[in-house]
Order: sequence, then C-alpha cells, then structure tokens
Amino acid sequence: MRWPLIARKDFDDAIRSKVFLILIGVFILIVAGGVYAVSLIPEGFFGEQVPLTSDFAVIALQSIFMVFVPLIALVAVFGSIAGERDSNSLRVLLSFPYSRLDVVLGKFIGRALVVTIPILIGFAVAAVVILGVYEDFYIQNYLIFTLLTILLAWSFIGIGIGFSAAAKTRTMAIGLAAGVYLLFLVFWDIIYLLIHYIVRGGVPGVGDWPEWLILIDSLNPISAFGYLSSRYIGLEQFHEFMNPLTLMGRDTLPFYLSEPALVIYLLLWMVVPVVLGYVYFKKSDIS
Repeated sequence: MRWPLIARKDFDDAIRSKVFLILIGVFILIVAGGVYAVSLIPEGFFGEQVPLTSDFAVIALQSIFMVFVPLIALVAVFGSIAGERDSNSLRVLLSFPYSRLDVVLGKFIGRALVVTIPILIGFAVAAVVILGVYEDFYIQNYLIFTLLTILLAWSFIGIGIGFSAAAKTRTMAIGLAAGVYLLFLVFWDIIYLLIHYIVRGGVPGVGDWPEWLILIDSLNPISAFGYLSSRYIGLEQFHEFMNPLTLMGRDTLPFYLSEPALVIYLLLWMVVPVVLGYVYFKKSDIS
C-alpha cells in the first residue's frame, strides 16, 4: 500500500496552490468571525436574558455549519480524481507503482487533512475569542461540537471522493457534487414530507412525527449532524425540530434514532461512497 505517498503529495499540492491557506481563512472567518459577531448581539434581542456562553455561540453557528461545511468539503474534493483524469495526469500517476486503491485512499486522506486542519484552526482561533469576550466557556461541549463538525466534513469528503472516482470528467463530478448538495440541503425534506403526505394525508405537526419519518430525516448526513450536535450539547431546548422526542411525542428513542446510530449513519456516508466509487473506478478505462 503506497497511498500515504499520494496523500502527502495531494496535501503538498493543496498548500502550493494556496487552497489550504484559503480554507484556513474561510474557517477563521466563519467560526471565529461568527463567534465574535454573536458576542455583539444586544442583550434582550431574543426577548429574554440569554447568558453569553460558548454554548450560545454553538447554537448560533450550528445552522451556518449545516449549510457551509458540506459545501466546502464537496468543493475541496470534487476534482481530486476526476480533474486529474481530465488532464491525463491520472494516467501518468498510474504508470508508477500505485494501484487504483492507493489513488482513492490517498486522495481521501489528503483531502481530509486539507479540510480538517483548517476546521481545527478556525475553532482554535474562535476559542481565543470566546475566552476573551464571553462569560463562560464550556470546553467539553465545544470540543464535541468541533469533532461533530469534522465528522460532517468527512462524510461529504467521502461522498465527493466517491463521485470524483466514478465521474469520467471534471464537469460530471461538479454536476454530481452540486446535485448531492442540493439533495441533502433542500430536496430531502421535501421528499420525506411528500412521502408522509401520500401515506398519511397531511404534514406532520410537533408530537405527531412517526418513527419512520425521523429515520428518513436522520439518514440525511446534514440532519444527522443537526440531531447529534443538538442532543450532545443540549441545544434541543432551543430547537424543538432538532428534538426527535418532541417531534414524536415520545419519552424514549429506538436504537436506530439514538446517538450511536446517528454516528454510524455519518460514518457510512463517509465510507460507502468511497467504496462504490473505487469499485467503479477500478473497472473504468483511463486511456
């Protein structure tokens, strides 16, 4: 297995092309800038006294991350294999003693580093801001949210690598990445609500969501991240639509809606597309 060499080269190429530095700037702006912007919200803006804590910052950032982290991850990876296939550099790479599995794994690890390190830097800078201007810093919750953000990014890196490996051209990879982003961000909710409307004849209200509807929603990696971050950090008290128990009107959750199950769903989105993309890539003609 020579994939570490490809991962190192991919990471070095990102640094040379300034993509890495751009991502660092983007995450510092989103995370640290967002944290500072939250601190400027006037007292009583939400109609009641809300303490200025790191948890409050996480509440404000959660929805932003659900939009931008998947987008950044997909943009960072969609051309990783398909782009090199377009330029014929992939054929040159495979002329060396690298297997196609080395290429897929190396690209995945390399791009994961390219995205993960800027996320960590962004959260580190934001932590300094919190320590400077916030009243309380709940470091355990902050670290959990950081790890969940990385897991969300890895899920979409896996999806993007899978599409990039399967796509014959860079243009096709862009189309697939854009399609999957819109599917999970916009159309997934429409689809499962339409299914509910067909099955039950209406839109579910709070306390009336069936388990199968929550499950369909949870299979969306963006929703899984939302449920997980809300549950682990206690954000459910602020977002009733992020609390499955409230939505179902239940006191307990089945295992397939529990925190471990949600983590498994995110990991599956990270792994399965890479495997499927590799299977297709292995059989494809590079010439």
